[in-house]
Amino acid sequence: MEKCLFVAETDGENAVSHVWFYSGEGNPRLVQRTDVTSQRITGAEFAGAPAEMIAAWLRRFANLP
Repeated sequence: MEKCLFVAETDGENAVSHVWFYSGEGNPRLVQRTDVTSQRITGAEFAGAPAEMIAAWLRRFANLP
């Protein structure tokens, strides 16, 4: 699977509020449910917040276990 980057935006309490997705093709964009898979999360790079916080947000967003 291609390497991807998930970049978090946080709110005033440092909680993840939005996540941007970049896969090396095109421009970064707001993440969509179809971008989030367990395999992508495992191999991804993270920025903007701790990786664990971003991964948890992504799992909730995409309804992954």
